[in-house]
Order: sequence, then C-alpha cells, then structure tokens
Amino acid sequence: MAGQLQQDLLALKDALQEAQRAGVDFSEQQPKISFLKFDQSKKTHVRNAALRTLDNVKKALTAAKQNAVAPPHIAAQLEEGLDELSHTMQPELADALAKIAGEVQDGVTKPTIQARLPAEIREVVYVDLAEMEKAFAAGIYRSAVMLCGRVLEVVLHRAYYEATQHDLLEKSPGMGLGTLLARMAERGIKIDPALGNQIHLINQARVHSVHHKHNTFMPSQAQTRAIMLYTVDVIEKVFPG
Repeated sequence: MAGQLQQDLLALKDALQEAQRAGVDFSEQQPKISFLKFDQSKKTHVRNAALRTLDNVKKALTAAKQNAVAPPHIAAQLEEGLDELSHTMQPELADALAKIAGEVQDGVTKPTIQARLPAEIREVVYVDLAEMEKAFAAGIYRSAVMLCGRVLEVVLHRAYYEATQHDLLEKSPGMGLGTLLARMAERGIKIDPALGNQIHLINQARVHSVHHKHNTFMPSQAQTRAIMLYTVDVIEKVFPG
C-alpha cells in the first residue's frame, strides 16, 4: 500500500511538472473547453490529469492509514504535506513526499528521537523503534511492549560498554535488565532514580508479556503508548543528543 502511495506521488510530480510547462494556473477557475482553441484545450487536459492524480494520492494515503501501513507520525507527516500540496501544487513537494513514502515502503523509517546513538547500535535501534510503531498502529500491543524491552537492552548494554569497555552481551547474553542495572550501579554508572523506575516498569511489562502467567498480561493502547514514551525518554537520557 505504501508502495502504491509512492508511485502515485511520483506520478503526481510528473503531472505537475507537465502542468508547469503548459502554463497551468491552478488558482484560476476551470476554463470552458473549446475545440477551436487548441492551447486552451491542452491546458485543461493537463490540469484535469494532475487533479485526477492528486485524487489518487489522497485515496492511497487513506488506504495506507486504514491498513496501518505507515507509523502514526509518518502518516501524520504525509497527511500534513499532502494538505499543503493540494494548495501549492508544487512538483518538488510531491517528490519530497514520495521519498518519505519510500522510506515506509522500505520498512525502516527513522524515528525522530533526540539522542546521539553510537554508530554500532544506531541502525538496530531505529529498526526496532520502527517495528514498535508498526505494532502499535496495528493494535499488536504486546509485541510493541516486547520491542520496548529489547530496545532498552541494546541501549543499556551499549551504555555499560561505553563506560567500562566490557561487553556483557558476550559474557552474559541472557542477563536481565534488573541485573544489568545492578551491574551499572556497581561500576558507578549513574542512572537517575526516576529513570531506573521507568526501566523497571518497562521490564516488568515486557516480562509479563513474554512469559506465560495464569493471567496473561494484555496491555491497553494507553499503557502501551506510555511504555513507548518511557522507552524513548530513557534512550534520550542515556545518550542525550
């Protein structure tokens, strides 16, 4: 679906470039077609083709949102951009929106986080955050919570390595977040107490989502959103931008 949206946006860019070459002014009222005036007839044809393509883009975006193809922040960005495009009809904007839609199609949209992540973990964190947003958009809240825990493990293990030059993932690959926090405290790696509470909360939600219990933990949309926000907050405080 995101692929169709990108194709329609690229087609719209071409249609708007053709309209520019033909001297079409979209702010003017639609002129009446006269078969005796070829130039006027051509302009009307080019104008109508661009407007039809714009309508196709709007339908493709609606379908992408309904099918939760794009993460919420990307869908909102595309929707805002399309609203502006409907008024300006600039081919450059259509091209820019096509590139954003292409990122969604590739499956690795870069989330906007204010963190200076080390190069060694940057891509895996971006991929997991993108998957997390897709799971949330699709209503698969347990999976989103599990991904939050995975992201924290990657980030905190890297923070430990940056401070000590010891790779706990290599020596103790199954270490839980609680034990990792204790190791960080032993090494004098300071974690704000409030941040530690957030990490424990995310870890507990992840554990209850992964392991079988008598009463299966089914996080609500609001709980999942809060855990996701906490996760991003931890990342930004451990590796401030």
